[in-house]
Amino acid sequence: FLLISMGELLFSQVSRSTQLVFNAVEFVEKYACNVTVVLPCIVTNLKENNDSSMHVSWKREGQVIFSFNGPEQHIYRHESVPSANFLSKLELSKGIASLVLKSAEATDGNYSCEVTELNREGETKMKLRTLMERQFDLIQSIVIAVLVVFIIVLCWAQLGVIGEISVLLTSLQLFADGGISMNQIGLAFTVLPTGMLMVLQYSIFKMILDDLTHKGYALLGFQVVGYIVAVVGFALSVSACPSLLLSVIIAGLVVMAVADLLALAYVYSCNMRQVF
Repeated sequence: FLLISMGELLFSQVSRSTQLVFNAVEFVEKYACNVTVVLPCIVTNLKENNDSSMHVSWKREGQVIFSFNGPEQHIYRHESVPSANFLSKLELSKGIASLVLKSAEATDGNYSCEVTELNREGETKMKLRTLMERQFDLIQSIVIAVLVVFIIVLCWAQLGVIGEISVLLTSLQLFADGGISMNQIGLAFTVLPTGMLMVLQYSIFKMILDDLTHKGYALLGFQVVGYIVAVVGFALSVSACPSLLLSVIIAGLVVMAVADLLALAYVYSCNMRQVF
């Protein structure tokens, strides 16, 4: 009995010594806006640290899509993943066998990475899935829409007429759309046209006031600063994946809204002085 127990213990130790250990990742998530996808495969207990003694095999749903033969330094790619490659070939000898490929080629499903170093081997598995969430946060989207409406209403209040409502409704409809590309188009139609409101503000000042004062120029400058901040936030939000910088747009629109509110008070006070 003692001999059997010692044999089992020895077999267990030998098995562990021949088993490669990975930094396991259960899920890999990507967004539709991602250009490339990285599937992690990191071995933590290599001994040789030489890619010439290694074999790597990547599988998708059990089918080999990418493999590397260390002794021959040969790489195989399945026709469905022509862009597949190691994240860093130089890091392979350190145990980093992560795979990078184009997002269009990285279909959702179960992936596995098998690594062999001489007589030691191991495997790690993961599931790739695409996140189909809205690119823009719903609450932030509502705040942006409300701010744009508020800015336009303030301009209407100064001008005394109602117009351009069709542009507003179109912008808000596009911005509320669930699709990622339509989110970006809607955001563009919502943020960028607010620049026309600064021209409208200047026209209002010229119509109501005989001579534009320093206060009027200061308010216009305040609006320009807010618009620049909003446009910069828009550019950063569209280029980021996923978009995380809508707060910059909100900050710019808040500045514009405050400037319009002050402009309304300024126009009202000027009119009151002219009346009396």
